[in-house]
Amino acid sequence: LFPVFWLLVFLNRKIKILFTVFLFFIPACILVLVWTSSFHDYFFQTPGLIHTDGLHIFVFERAFGYWIHSGFILASFLFSTFMTFYNRIKKQQTDKTRYTLLHFATLLPIAPLIFWLFGIRIIEKISYLPFVFSISSFFIAIAFYRFELFQVFQLARMRVLEALKDPFIVVNMNHIVV
Repeated sequence: LFPVFWLLVFLNRKIKILFTVFLFFIPACILVLVWTSSFHDYFFQTPGLIHTDGLHIFVFERAFGYWIHSGFILASFLFSTFMTFYNRIKKQQTDKTRYTLLHFATLLPIAPLIFWLFGIRIIEKISYLPFVFSISSFFIAIAFYRFELFQVFQLARMRVLEALKDPFIVVNMNHIVV
C-alpha cells in the first residue's frame, strides 16, 4: 500500500474518491492473493526453502499476480518521482533546495527494483529491496522533519504575503525591524 500513499502525497491536487479506490484496488487484490492459501498460486508458484551457506532462503516461481504487483509498484514510483520533479519546477528557488533530499529518496528504490525484476542480483536469491526501501524511508523522514516540507504554516504565510498589496514592515520579538 506504500506506493499508493506515495502517489497520493505527490499528486498535489484534489483527488476524487473513485480514483483513490481504484489506486487501492490492485494492492488490496495482491494482499488477498498472498494472504489466502487457496490463491497463493496466482502470486507464488512452487514455493520452497533452500539451505545455502547457513541461510534458509525462500524461493519461488513468479506468477502473474507477482508481475502485476511489481509493475504497479514500479509505475507508482516512476510517476510519483516524475510528479516530485514536476512540482519542483513550479516551486520558488528556496523551496527547490529543500526538495533535493526528497528527490534522492524517490530515485533510490527505482534502479534496484528494475534490476530485481529483470533478474540482476547482487547477492544470488536474496532480495536487497527491503534494505533499499528502508534507506529511502530514512531519507524521506529526514526530508519531512528537517526541512518541514509539509508544514501548513509556511505555505499559509507565503500565500498571505503574496496576497498583500500594501507595504508592510516586519519586526522581530524585540521590536527591531528585520
